[in-house]
This record gives sequence, structure tokens and C-alpha cells, in this order.
Amino acid sequence: MLRLLVTLALCTLVLQLAPVTAQHQQLLTPWAADVDPENVLPEYPRPQLVRADWFNLNGWWDYALTRMNDPAPTEFEGQILVPFPIESYLSGVQRRADFKHIWYQRAFTVPESWTGERVLLHFGAVDWRVTAWVNGIEIGNHIGGYDAFTFDITDALHPSGEQHILLDVFDPIEGTQPAANRSSVRMASGTPHLLGSGKQYGSNPCRPSPSTPCIWKRTSTRACCA
Repeated sequence: MLRLLVTLALCTLVLQLAPVTAQHQQLLTPWAADVDPENVLPEYPRPQLVRADWFNLNGWWDYALTRMNDPAPTEFEGQILVPFPIESYLSGVQRRADFKHIWYQRAFTVPESWTGERVLLHFGAVDWRVTAWVNGIEIGNHIGGYDAFTFDITDALHPSGEQHILLDVFDPIEGTQPAANRSSVRMASGTPHLLGSGKQYGSNPCRPSPSTPCIWKRTSTRACCA
């Protein structure tokens, strides 16, 4: 009996010390195969009040991971499919980002028909803290993973041609943010869009990822609704 107990204890010790490795086989839903990287979640995030002038910024973004207090990266490590969290299969990355900053970058072009209008950059959510730059100009920051937010980026835009967005996203996991957020959408998977309103797609226990980023134009003094 003593030998059996010792053997069981050794087996338990070996199992506890064994390195944890990622699974190669993915348990995918039937809808995962329907995701088109060139047209990801293209629907307007708030179908009850669809805007006429907006476009979706879901799709491939450049990404990089840096340690706390490191400067912005000068080179990026690869591409990530927004709005999926970096740890997920659909993101195309499947990496952990514990206690690291995730940097996102992409280019976009404002439609010529929007000339003279105010242009807004909207996020359905980003968990947990994000700072955003457009063309090297800091346009704002936001803390909290539950709510949508919008930046007016008009004054940071070039008169024409490509515009560039850079995001610094950090989720400390263990901190003062509500614990419930850690089990819902750590990196609020969502769609950045130029003018639009975002939503969080389901529950995902993974790291930060812009939720429904998009851009839109604001005509005259009409208020933007999130």
C-alpha cells in the first residue's frame, strides 16, 4: 500500500511539473469556416440604426507585442485578424500576451465624398486600456472593457491619401478592473470602424482586440450615437 501511495504521489508530481503545451487540434464551430478574412463580420454593428456613410475596419492589422514601459515598436511581428483576440484560432496568431502591450497598426483611406465632414473613429469595445494615434498624432485613450467609445480624428487626417492608425492595448488581467470582465471579453473582440457603432461578439476569455472598429462621417452638428 505504501509503495502504491508513493507511486501515485510521484505520478501526481510529474503531471504537475509537466509543461503545458498548446493543442494543435482546434475545436471549431460550423461558422468558423465561414469567416472570410477579406470581409470579416461586415454587417453594421447596430442594425436598428444603420448609417449611410461608414466603413468597417475589421480585417488584417499589423501587430507586435512589447513589455511594459517599452516604446512603440519600429517593426511589427506579423498580422492579426481583427476583431478576434490574439489567443484565438481565428485571429491567425494564437499567442498569449500576458502582461504585455499589444500594438495594432493599419492604413485606411477616407472616401473623397467625405471631404469637409468630421470623421469619427469608433470602437465597440477594447479591453482594457487603449491609446490611439492617427498619423502619429495621439487622438485619445480609453479605459474599460465594457463600453463603446469614439474619437473625432478629423484634425489628425492628411488632406488625401493613406491614413495610419496605431493602437496600444494593455490588459493587466490582475488589477482593479471588474472581475466579471475577465470572464467575458478580455480583449473585447470587436470591429473598429470609421463612423459606426460597435458590439461585442459573444464571450471570449482571451486578450484584448479592438471590438468593432469603424469610421463614419458626422454631418453638420448631428450627434454621434454609440
